[in-house]
Amino acid sequence: MQYNVKQKELIEAYKATEYRVFSPSITIRIGKVSDELDNLLKENNEEDWAFITSWNPFGRDCSLEENNRFYDSLLEDISKLKYFEGEGQGIDSTWAPEKSILIIGISKSESIRIGNKYNQNAILIGKKGNAAELILLDAFVKVI
Repeated sequence: MQYNVKQKELIEAYKATEYRVFSPSITIRIGKVSDELDNLLKENNEEDWAFITSWNPFGRDCSLEENNRFYDSLLEDISKLKYFEGEGQGIDSTWAPEKSILIIGISKSESIRIGNKYNQNAILIGKKGNAAELILLDAFVKVI
């Protein structure tokens, strides 16, 4: 697929981001295996996971109030799933951390559905023992 300059910059920014879970302390990086995440999956007899935010739909900066409303809605949507709170923090310090959720025991298709519902450009997914994978979503094609 051909990407425009802005899309390429975003992909590089996502790759340079640390996706952190607060408790237990886990750091996820795209293209890397996380031993801590694998241990969490093993402890919970799960194989699949996703790291999702609801903040800043379509990559536009929203107010803290708006973002917190989106986040509360996401928490409600996943209330029956096992999840852990965290944040995505880019190396670029001008990007504020985004409240995010690590969900374990969730399928790829359900992860994509949730990410698209919240108009996210991308989510991270993975399986126990495998590297974290960046999945570009429907909103990403609108990035210009």
